[in-house]
Amino acid sequence: VHATATASSKENDHKGPEKAIDLDAMSRWSSEFNDDQWLVVDLMELTLITSVWLRWEHAYAKHYKVQVTDVDDPSEDQWNTIVEVRYGEGGSVIHGAFTPVVAQHVRIFCVERAITLYGNSLWEVQVRGNQEAECLFTSRALEVKYSS
Repeated sequence: VHATATASSKENDHKGPEKAIDLDAMSRWSSEFNDDQWLVVDLMELTLITSVWLRWEHAYAKHYKVQVTDVDDPSEDQWNTIVEVRYGEGGSVIHGAFTPVVAQHVRIFCVERAITLYGNSLWEVQVRGNQEAECLFTSRALEVKYSS
């Protein structure tokens, strides 16, 4: 599956949204230093999703939502929340305790930062068809998009 990533913002050109889905453990997306930031993975087609894996950097969101939509170009009211974490602790998190969904887009909506000196930062986002399967996209298939 091909995938692209967009975000509400990026800290700088070296920490754009594509870094969260490039399958490189040493690169990351980092937002501007504000709450209400988001990162969207576009799977380019409707796909069965059974888990979403997040690997937060030290600057993580303590309140965030994992949201999905099957709409090609979604508006704000077309996102469905499948996971909401109000007291996150960062680190590596596997979200798989939701009913599997068919969607094209997965959004990590960072409502509130744990450390207000920084933005939100994800080393890696992986979307999976089941927890044993490999990530649904490969780094060779990535394109980069940035939305301001």
